Amino acid sequence: SSSFAEAQGAFVFVPLEKIKANPLPATRYMAIRRSIFVQEGGFLPHLNYAEDYEFSLRLQKKGYMCVFAPK
Repeated sequence: SSSFAEAQGAFVFVPLEKIKANPLPATRYMAIRRSIFVQEGGFLPHLNYAEDYEFSLRLQKKGYMCVFAPK
């Protein structure tokens, strides 16, 4: 791995002990059923960044629950 990738890890990755039981996930960590992704409209095409965060918020507001599964 590159030095940049190692340095970036300190800003991108959340330590396991700081992750809540029901997190608001980003796509780099998320597994979701395709049917739900399509049903709920997926990512908004006009967003250039944070589209995964916006999608997670939308799911949360509709009552979907995200769970943390470290393994």
